[in-house]
Amino acid sequence: MVDNKEFIKDLSRGDPIGFIVSTHLRIEESLRGFIYAAYKGKKILEKNLEREHLWSLAKTAISEGLSKEVELPLERINKIRHRFSHQLNTRLNQEEVTEIKSILSERIVGGLIHSLEKGTNRKNKFQELITEDQCILILISLRQFIEAERIQLLESKQERRDSSSNA
Repeated sequence: MVDNKEFIKDLSRGDPIGFIVSTHLRIEESLRGFIYAAYKGKKILEKNLEREHLWSLAKTAISEGLSKEVELPLERINKIRHRFSHQLNTRLNQEEVTEIKSILSERIVGGLIHSLEKGTNRKNKFQELITEDQCILILISLRQFIEAERIQLLESKQERRDSSSNA
């Protein structure tokens, strides 16, 4: 599994350009992990995945079984990264974060964001967090979803191997 400590450290550096680019790279890393898991036991990948970028990796991962639920959020994140890497004084804005959150499926959002929104005794509900912190929670949720899908894929492959060897 991917090192979440490094991912969280990247998220908390305080540099918006570095934050977006680093997060983008970490999500690419998770997508590569999913693709490698999908191809395990098959012929060597024809593509050099290290040269592929987020959108290409997302399409490949989806074609190999990653839930299509990630497609639209990843597209939006890719657009934000593109803007950050080509405009020096750009900032993350609340509208972008709100839009990404609104297109996340219930399965992606999971308990992380819902625990903030549903807790009646919590001071910091999701909508009260600053934009960057909202984005951090969304990106962690999205990345964890990709990792969970990778683990499910590996487990189902193992179950198939076990059942075929017991037959």
